Parts: sequence; structure tokens; C-alpha cells
Amino acid sequence: MIYEDIRDNRTVSRLSRTCRFLWELGIPLLYKKFETFDINDDINHGRHTHYQSLSAFIRTVSNNQYLAKSVTEMSCTTSAFTKHYDREDLFRQYSQYDSALVGDVARRLGVPVSNIRMSSAALWGVSSRSSFAHQLLVCTLPNLRTLEFKVPSSSEGFNECLSIWAKNPSNRLWSLTELKIEEESISRRFNFADVQDIIRYSPNLESLSLKRCYSITADYDLDLRNLKSLRIIESRFHREGLFLCKYCRHLENFTYISFGPHWAMDRLPAEIVVALEPAKQNLKQLEIFHFSRDSPREQHQGIQSLRDFPVLETVTLNPGALSSSSDAPPHAASRSSIFVEKLPDSLVTLTLVNVSRDLFEDIRLFAQSATEGGAFPHLQAVSISGGPPDPRPDEDRPTFEHFNDSEWALLRAMFEGGGIEFECQSDWWHRLRSLCDMAA
Repeated sequence: MIYEDIRDNRTVSRLSRTCRFLWELGIPLLYKKFETFDINDDINHGRHTHYQSLSAFIRTVSNNQYLAKSVTEMSCTTSAFTKHYDREDLFRQYSQYDSALVGDVARRLGVPVSNIRMSSAALWGVSSRSSFAHQLLVCTLPNLRTLEFKVPSSSEGFNECLSIWAKNPSNRLWSLTELKIEEESISRRFNFADVQDIIRYSPNLESLSLKRCYSITADYDLDLRNLKSLRIIESRFHREGLFLCKYCRHLENFTYISFGPHWAMDRLPAEIVVALEPAKQNLKQLEIFHFSRDSPREQHQGIQSLRDFPVLETVTLNPGALSSSSDAPPHAASRSSIFVEKLPDSLVTLTLVNVSRDLFEDIRLFAQSATEGGAFPHLQAVSISGGPPDPRPDEDRPTFEHFNDSEWALLRAMFEGGGIEFECQSDWWHRLRSLCDMAA
């Protein structure tokens, strides 16, 4: 009960050193989760950031296997400096550990120090880019379940270090079930080929998240049969990259969000849904936001149908993902909403993002079908958000036409009259911007 009320590791450490009994209780808690930056609420409800040396932590647990067994979660930056923590004093204080670690890695691997390269820091002339792979090489964490780290695209030694690591058959992350990999810089992307070995040698992986990566020469023949959740955010995959899904027969949750300008490498919603067909008997949640652009290629982005996914319960889309140039406008008397035609009858929750005013009639028909026609018997909640905030006068961007008050009121009355929870103008744009690190 006492340990449950302690919020900072320093106090946990002090209490655990009181006696052997408390040591056995506290140490598993103290080493259960490691974060490069530990952020806690102080007594004044402010934010306190404490840097924890990854190198020092790895050195401790690698020399004490009983501590290594306690580690189940790690959240690390691959350098001591990132865009989130502009603390030069902390950087200077702790970067020396990373430099000292390279010699330790070389000794344990039995290779020359020169074989393990680290790029120099562009800011202060000391080594800030020693990759997380260096630490993985010197430590076995037999119970690690969650791993999250930011990888620098500019690190020269990252790929080489992973190659050395992958050649050792004993380096398998058997217990790892959740893996999140993100590029440190919001203006760059890391190569998927550089991290594919971590994915390959995590045979029991259930959740994978890739943020700001690209693929050109990667090997997509990865066995992901146990994967249940896949998130791809602000990433650039060639068509072959969709082969990641070909073994994901047990996939239950899929997210694809793209805001970038490189439309030639963005995958269209129609392509994504086709790639997900091996998982159609298990997929329960589908989330696709694809920034629509005016180009011939974008006219063919429309998903043909989601009715072949029999257990799909939660769908989040921008409506452009359903429409296509082949959708001829039907006669007014026989018009049917694209949402009625293409969404599965197993639907429980629907979220539509970036909805323009010209879609009002489609949504009204969907509401009518759901509440009066019984087309979606399991539907419980509908959330609709308009487009981005209106542009400032100095911005060269057309004003987005939202629904007017009477249209919102009519939709609310229809959905809620049928016992369906309705939310309009939700802050989904804020969520999208947060996921993609876009300025407000």
C-alpha cells in the first residue's frame, strides 16, 4: 500500500534500501519501467523533467541479472538530446556515459572499437548519437514486454550495430509484445530496413507502431503472424511495403494516418484495405486518415466496400476514403448513401473526420437507415468532425464549409432519437496534429 502511493523512483529506491523485506518488494517496481526522461508532477502541479542515463541503467542491469529480470517496459531516446528536451546542461552531463559504453560493447562482442561507429554531434562536438542498439547488445532483458524508442535517421552506426546484434542467435526478444519506433526529427524519416531485424527477431510481437519511416530496400518477408495491432503514422511506404500485412491474419486493430506532401509514396485507402484482406476475419478496428489531394491518382482512392470484414466494429475515416471517381451520382429518388452501401452491418462506432457540408445528405441517409431501416443493428455511437479551423486572412487556403446549426441539430435528433450516441465537431483535428507532431 505504501509503494502504491509513491510516485518517484528516488523515494522508491530509498525505501527499498531500508531492509531486505522492502528490498524484495521495491526493486521489481523500481526497475519495471525505464524512461530516458522521467516526467512527474511536482507539488505545485508543474512538470518536472529528470534525465536518466540509459547507459548507466544498462550497465547496472547487465551486471545484475536479477535486476534485468524485473524490466518489462522501456521508453528511450537514442540520444541524450531530442526536440522535446532542450536541456544542454543535462546533455553535457550525461553524454560521457554513451562514449564510455562503446568500448564496453566492443569488448563484449570481441570486435575492434572502430567497428562500432557513432556519428558526431552537430551541436556541441560530443557524441550524442550513440544508438539504442549499442545498449541492446550488452544486455539481456528476459522479461521485456514493451519497448519504445526514437531512432535518429542521421546515425551512421545504427544499421551496422543492428546487423551485428542480429547475427547472434541468442539475441531474440522472446518476451517482447509491444514495439514502438519513431524518428527523432519531425522533418526526417528513418529507413525501415534499419529496424527490420528488431521486428524479425521479436517472434511474439503483438503490437507494432511505426512513426515517420520510409521504405525502399527493406525486406518485407517478416513473419508477423502474432501481430494484433499495427499503427503506421506519417510514413512513406512503397507498394511493396503493404506486404507487411500478408502474414497478419490475426490483426485486430489497424491505423494509417498521413498528412505529408509526398503523395506518390502515400498508400491510398483502397490499396490499404486490399492489403488487409488476410485479416478480414479478425479485424475489429480500422482507422485511416489520408489527406485528400487534387490529382488523377487521388480520384481512385475510394474503398470499394468494408462489408467483407464481418467483425469490424470501429471505423474512423475521412469520407474521401470511401468515394471514388467511379461512383456515378444516382437518381435523386433512388439515391443511397455511400456509408450505407460500404460500411459493415457489424459496425458499433463510426468516426468521420474532415466532413464537408456537401456530405450532409449522405450522412442524413445513413442516419435514417441506421435508426429506421435497421441496417446497422449494433451501432451505438457516431462522431463527426468538420475540417481544419478556418484559415487566417494571410493564409492561401480556401475556407472549409461546415454544417450549419440546423443541420447539426437535425442529425443529432435523428441519431439520438434512435438511441445512438452522437457527437459533433469533436476535436479530432487536435488528435491528428498531436499524432503527427504538427503545430496547432
